Amino acid sequence: MLCVLLVRFSSIGDILLTTPLVRALRRRHPDSRLVFTWAWHSTPERVSLVTVTVTKDGDTTMLTLQHEQFVDQKAREGHERGWAGTLEKLARFFAGSSGGA
Repeated sequence: MLCVLLVRFSSIGDILLTTPLVRALRRRHPDSRLVFTWAWHSTPERVSLVTVTVTKDGDTTMLTLQHEQFVDQKAREGHERGWAGTLEKLARFFAGSSGGA
């Protein structure tokens, strides 16, 4: 099994800049997943765990994101809102790269 460490996903820009690397890894290792810890600079002691799985779904790709080990419900709800916004931006990015609006 190949293990790859990508460090410091601090914004959507970081994700978009590493998209070519992730795409290349997916081509070579189609049954892999990306797991990383997450903490804000202002609260580094509040570490949570993020797992991203990308799988082929017919002619499309399914991205599954699981974020867990939150310190409390308020943190979970805040991250849920943040990820929703991030994933919307990611969907718009890919829609634009394939000619969509």
